[in-house]
Amino acid sequence: MATGLSSITPILNRLTRKAGLEKGIASFNLGEHWEEAVGHQIAVHTHPQEIRFETLTILIDEAVWMHQLSFMKKEIIDKVNYFLKKRPIKNIHFRIAPLPPRSRASETPPVPQSTKLSHEDAAILSKELEFITDHDLKAVIQKAMRQHLTKKIRNRGSGPLTY
Repeated sequence: MATGLSSITPILNRLTRKAGLEKGIASFNLGEHWEEAVGHQIAVHTHPQEIRFETLTILIDEAVWMHQLSFMKKEIIDKVNYFLKKRPIKNIHFRIAPLPPRSRASETPPVPQSTKLSHEDAAILSKELEFITDHDLKAVIQKAMRQHLTKKIRNRGSGPLTY
């Protein structure tokens, strides 16, 4: 069984890379496990907002904490990169802002707005997934990619997407 799982890993990695999901997945995982990554003391006053161009933006609830954490940038970068098991973060940008609720796991995810893919985008998606023979796996990946692509369409307007 492990052989089957290890053979799907390169496929999933290629799909996430082509769809531009790698940093989004890393950001999501980091947000879900922020306390584990940086420790309780830092986590109660901060929240990772996004990873962009090797820079992690961290929301901080108070100016005093921003000052303190500015001296800990290298340590935080090392902790985050260790958690992500890669070295994607090279810099940190701090921003004072209200923090999101700490218990996001219990919240119901927002219902996505309805946006349809163009025929061209749907054809590209189908072509990318045609080599996956497991019907259930294919359906899960297709759903995730459709949600990602429709979000991209809403954020960028219409027109064919680039992969």
